[in-house]
Amino acid sequence: MKASELLERLQRHYIKPGELMPGGAFLPEVVLGSRRADALYVGFFQSRGKMLVGHELKVSRADWLHELDQPAKAEAWEPNCHSWYVVAPSTDIVRPEELPHGWGLMIPGRSRTRMTVVVKATVHPDRNPSWEATHALVQKMDSLRMRAIEKDREATHTKLYADIEEKVERRVALHTGDGQLQSERDHLRRLVDDLSDILGLTVVGSSWGDGNKATVDEIRTSFATWLDADKDVQRALGRRYFDLSNAQRAVADAVSALEAVRGAA
Repeated sequence: MKASELLERLQRHYIKPGELMPGGAFLPEVVLGSRRADALYVGFFQSRGKMLVGHELKVSRADWLHELDQPAKAEAWEPNCHSWYVVAPSTDIVRPEELPHGWGLMIPGRSRTRMTVVVKATVHPDRNPSWEATHALVQKMDSLRMRAIEKDREATHTKLYADIEEKVERRVALHTGDGQLQSERDHLRRLVDDLSDILGLTVVGSSWGDGNKATVDEIRTSFATWLDADKDVQRALGRRYFDLSNAQRAVADAVSALEAVRGAA
């Protein structure tokens, strides 16, 4: 059995699938300092076990023997829990007589929603989780909450997009045989082809950096830039024409003045 499968079985032991108001919270992989508890169960109500239960999962004999050689690994979480269990696929992996004093042992039961308690762990009602342990619990619960919200949001978006695509496909299917719609499509296609011939470019939805293609947005931006430049040229020519007209009038006035002088002489 894989660790993920064993963890799933353990979660169903505490919280039934689909239960809206469970009596506690199941938290996988909670880190405290440099140590990690494979699973923690936080009981909310006295009737359902108002306590913090820690679990260490072992799926191989070698892993369990390595745990026995390093008893300090459990010292981060075990003293903060009211009881501590080792969870294994079978007693072939973890033998009851090998358990440290006070530790319990769980293995999968016949029901997929219950574990079998081979050895009941000692309960320490006087223990209280440290501030660091409490902070790690709250942080994990908030992380799981945000992950659930994000998962629900993604599911909602997926369903929404699927509904929109279905509506679009239905509308397209209704107009598949519409001659007027097909005529309009052909007309628009011809306009796009004519524009492509004039520009010497292929008008596409996305050019992806291809020098022989241009998007509608790129054409719109280029045309707007050209219009601005053309307006600047027209304004400059207008000012030049005005200056030339003024100069022409000034020359005509000077000629008239000279002729008047000559006539008087």
